[in-house]
Order: sequence, then structure tokens, then C-alpha cells
Amino acid sequence: MEHKLMQVIKIEGHEADDVIATLVGQVLQSGYRVVIASPDKDFKQLLSEDVQLVIPLEELERWSFYTLKHYMAQYNCDPCCDLSLRCIVGDQADGVPGIQHLAPGFGQKTALKLIKKHGSLENLLKTAAVRTVGRQYAQDALTKHADYLRRNYEILSLRRGHLITLLYCDP
Repeated sequence: MEHKLMQVIKIEGHEADDVIATLVGQVLQSGYRVVIASPDKDFKQLLSEDVQLVIPLEELERWSFYTLKHYMAQYNCDPCCDLSLRCIVGDQADGVPGIQHLAPGFGQKTALKLIKKHGSLENLLKTAAVRTVGRQYAQDALTKHADYLRRNYEILSLRRGHLITLLYCDP
């Protein structure tokens, strides 16, 4: 991976995806576009017109671009909803279970509908605390497991703002 045009960055005590999220912000502020090559679904929350992913397609044994348009076509919502959605349905790769095992029937379809309507997990949980947001099983799950879902949010959130100095080189 070491190459004269590629910088290897390691920060003790920080996860690589958090370091990458920080670097993405710095690169965007400098006016550049970003392409992240990774199978990590956590990076979907960074997608924008200026941030694309290159993800492996194992069945085709190749990598493919995954853009904001792909995300919108797949989920019909903004990528900022991705984190909230994964808090409810879980993220197997990160070892974070959703609430399906606590509330049978509360799957991706229900979660996506509610997140699209309320915009974020926190808005959904605040609304569920004061009025009905959906079917009874969903309402019960959201009010009973709000702390669990907030914990998932903390675990799955990319942490930005690490003190990293990125050196730019002319190719």
C-alpha cells in the first residue's frame, strides 16, 4: 500500500473509518471530490455529490462505483438517513444487532418508512415519546427500546474532527 503518491495514516486509539471520515471533511473543505474504496457500509452516511464509494461486488469479482444516485434509487431517501436506519435494523458487519429480535416484525420496511417520515432516529424517538408514530408494535418498540437505539447510534456514528494534518503533494 505504500506508494510515493499515497500517504498511510494511522492514529493510535482511533478506528480507521473515523479517521477516514475526518479526512473526507478536510478534503471537501479544500474543494476536492472524494472517492472511498472500501466494503464498509458505514461510509454510506458520507455519500454526497462530492463523495462516492467504490465497493466490492463479490459475485462479479470486481469493484464498482456507488454514488448518491445509487443510494437514492436503492432506499429512496437521503444518505443522512442511513445511520438512523442501521441503528434500527442493525449492522451485522459491525456486530450491532437491530431491534428485530426485541420487536418481531419491526424490519427494514417499517424502519425506512418511519425514518423517511421523521428524518432521523432522534426525531423519531422524540415523536414516539409524545404521540403515536406507527403501528402499535413499532410504537411499543421505539418507546421501550429508545436507549438501546441511542446506544446503537453512538456505536455506528462516524467520529469526525480528529486532529490530522493532511499534506498535499503535486503528482
